[in-house]
Amino acid sequence: MNSAELDWSEHTAQAIESRSLFSFDDEGENPDLAYLNAAYMIPLLKEAVKAATVGCEIQSKPWKLKYPDEFTCHVEDARSTFARIIGSDPSDVAVLPSVAYAVATASKHLKSQISKGDKILLLDGQYTSNALAWQQLALETEAEVVFVPPPQIDSSENWTDNILLALEKYSPSLTALPASCHWCDGAGIDMVKVADLCHSIESIMFIDGTQSIGVVPFDLDRVRPDYLAVASYKWLCCPYSLAFLYVAPKHHHRPPLEMHGLARKNGGFLSDGSYDVQQLFEIRDTDYVAGARRFDSGQNSNFVTLKMAVVGLEQTSKWLSSDYVATHTRPLLDYLCEKVSAIGMIVPPLGSRSPHIVGLRFPKENPKSSPSALKQLAVVLKKRSILVSIRGDAVRVAPHVWSTKDDMDRLFDALHDYAKK
Repeated sequence: MNSAELDWSEHTAQAIESRSLFSFDDEGENPDLAYLNAAYMIPLLKEAVKAATVGCEIQSKPWKLKYPDEFTCHVEDARSTFARIIGSDPSDVAVLPSVAYAVATASKHLKSQISKGDKILLLDGQYTSNALAWQQLALETEAEVVFVPPPQIDSSENWTDNILLALEKYSPSLTALPASCHWCDGAGIDMVKVADLCHSIESIMFIDGTQSIGVVPFDLDRVRPDYLAVASYKWLCCPYSLAFLYVAPKHHHRPPLEMHGLARKNGGFLSDGSYDVQQLFEIRDTDYVAGARRFDSGQNSNFVTLKMAVVGLEQTSKWLSSDYVATHTRPLLDYLCEKVSAIGMIVPPLGSRSPHIVGLRFPKENPKSSPSALKQLAVVLKKRSILVSIRGDAVRVAPHVWSTKDDMDRLFDALHDYAKK
């Protein structure tokens, strides 16, 4: 629906109702806060905070813990709910602490498949978790990292076309990309088109879905990545220090990053919670647990984190099933982009704009586009209780279900005032 045709009063009422799920207004705190920074971190749901207390209670009385069920049930609940969100089987999902851990796991798997002179394809300005380990792998194997150049600002160029050109030119052995948009400004990527070409040239695909999974549907059957990693504290509404890694079945035979007993069918654990000490020290290559569970990190049975995570994942799954978040945020960003364009700011073209993240830019010749000026702008906005992120030369705006048209108007007024100084 065009933002001009939207019933904004109904939209605002929905936002107010959604806002009550979070702690924005507790004890009169931050009543005017325009939190437009969901791409940085989503606040925990109130129900997730309650779940944390339950998790603390569990660990406060370890003598009541039942092994193995109470060490594994929360992990499996989180695993299966994330699998539902991406449309995979739970056995294809590992539970990890971070995307960096996921990349390190895949890098270990793929080192033998990358040779001297091979190409590894990344985006210019790609987030470090999905870049640094690949650069290290290139050093160790004498491969070459190729960075896809960004689309020219205020032009018809887009990431998808630039990626396709690079794939055709270099035929990389490994392609590591974000799932649907660049993290700095939400500029979109058609991953189905990219995946089709990757498969045709037999390029291994590692996808980081952190800035879109949970809002933008991901067609796992069409994309068919080798690996898909997602940090959960953004669009999955989970706590920090938790991530998930989808591993295609053809890679399930590979070794895990860590060697611990829970990755084994018999890691020396007995049903009463004690250990078979002799079994603990036997090194075996043939008795890993089935599927991607072998790639789980050690000590992932975090009673507090996982209790909270399941609440966030269930809410995310519910919203995603009806496209609720994107339906709410898309008209807000379209409305904002139309307004800031009128004062000379540059926004991604409508056809390559994400529904939940947008980067607003001042023209390069404008002094307001300098790093120092943008840093000062962030201070100005914070004083007005408007929170966004500065990413490179972009003012990154990332609303969520609690955001309103009034938030967009306040941000526009602040940008307009700043631009006139």
